[in-house]
Amino acid sequence: MVVSSKTNDLRFWTTPNILTLVRLGMLPIIVPMLLIGWNGGVGEGDARLLLVAFILSCFAEMTDLTDGFIARTT
Repeated sequence: MVVSSKTNDLRFWTTPNILTLVRLGMLPIIVPMLLIGWNGGVGEGDARLLLVAFILSCFAEMTDLTDGFIARTT
């Protein structure tokens, strides 16, 4: 049986998958903020970057919980 690629494409773009891709897209933003904000423990880091990285991490965790809830209930 041949399944069209359009059907497979539509099945991939579910809400849980989109939330997962958003989380993965946030990693290149969060990791440098943590590294620059912490500054390796040498000298002065930037507390604002650490705060923004923390807020983004909290948002990522909320999307993870939402993603898991949606994936289990549908």
